[in-house]
Amino acid sequence: MMKHKLQVFIIFCLLFLFGCSKKIEKMDGTYMPYVFTKQLYTPAPEGYEPFYINLLCRHGSRYPITNKDIELVMGILSEAKTESQITENGEKLYSHLQQIKEEFDGKWGQLTLIGQDEIMGIASRMKNNYPELFTESVYVQSDSVERCRETMKIFLNEIFSTEDKGKINIELVSSKNPILNFFNLNLEYLKYKSNGEWIVNSNNFADSIEQHSKILKIFFKKEFVDSISDKVNIIHSLYSTYAILNGVSKSLSLRKYFSLEDLFNMWRIENVRQYTEKGPYPLNDGLSVKIAFPLLQDFLETSNNAISEGNVSADFRFAHAETIIPFAALLGIEIASGKTLDLEDVKDIWKDYLITPMASNIQWIFYSNNTNDILVKMLLNEIEVNFPIESDKAPYYKWDDIASYYQTELDKLPMIKSFSIEKKVRYFKLK
Repeated sequence: MMKHKLQVFIIFCLLFLFGCSKKIEKMDGTYMPYVFTKQLYTPAPEGYEPFYINLLCRHGSRYPITNKDIELVMGILSEAKTESQITENGEKLYSHLQQIKEEFDGKWGQLTLIGQDEIMGIASRMKNNYPELFTESVYVQSDSVERCRETMKIFLNEIFSTEDKGKINIELVSSKNPILNFFNLNLEYLKYKSNGEWIVNSNNFADSIEQHSKILKIFFKKEFVDSISDKVNIIHSLYSTYAILNGVSKSLSLRKYFSLEDLFNMWRIENVRQYTEKGPYPLNDGLSVKIAFPLLQDFLETSNNAISEGNVSADFRFAHAETIIPFAALLGIEIASGKTLDLEDVKDIWKDYLITPMASNIQWIFYSNNTNDILVKMLLNEIEVNFPIESDKAPYYKWDDIASYYQTELDKLPMIKSFSIEKKVRYFKLK
């Protein structure tokens, strides 16, 4: 009896620890390493077979792009040390960050081994799920930065043999490409990003949580914490450093310094920051989401081309979180498009780690039958999600209904039709 109780207790403890581990992973937000849970996909209606995939994929887990956040935290720790205002944990963190900085030298912005495995996994599952698909031409667009190019290369190598590479058409695009990097091109959004009301509102939200001092006192003495004027920025850099390390190596984790409550509060602050800057925050009348219109137009055009030509197996795109977040909202994916002005509610309706963890992806999978009726299923991070229209076969939807719905939405946007796509994106505004 005693042995049985002990076994039950051990199982309970393991389940509790597993649950805590999953909660902690989610606190990494947009830096969270990609996690795939085996899916029981809804079978296609009888007589329908897959023939084409349209994909957008974020690069895999990476090293920090620069040493900026690490240097900022180390700088304030060094200042505190000089003034004898550093705690024992602060001393340990400084040494920890010094080790990390040295280890990352020459690797800034590159994919990690974890990131490489994420991409191989997504591509491998796609190939296994649709083995009959990749017999025709494949068109690929990738941001030209190294982490996206490496993601593209790994993805393609996993699906295609050397002999099949001839059917792949690759285009590397610039940081101001209107389809993948619209967020770097639109003048109104650039103004909003650098000086929009979202900055004040998200900072005020961060202050309202009143956790900055509590977290900073882990590393600094009270007198020094009280003297810090820009606590929000330091917490942001501390969180960014903490979160991204879990996609590099578990052995480098800063987890030991923080309670679950600390991590949750830092995540809430960062989640609001992502939502107000890049997501469906209503304050900017949807500008940050609607600037993704060229990507939606491209999905429609490439899909129609694949249907009409009959010789295209896939269109693949490799880009960034800044591409995924507004696009998922523009598509009307439920978990990605919730709107609220009350930033306290954001944690309940919009969770960045569900939308764009590392290697996040959106897939449209096309099916046809022997009468050429076409159905489409959408996956967000390899999970079935609904289009924002009606269907008696959900999660399968009639392509004509999808195309009509989204084209109607695009036609509502104020654009000068005679402009080139670059000009349309650059000068797009809602007011």
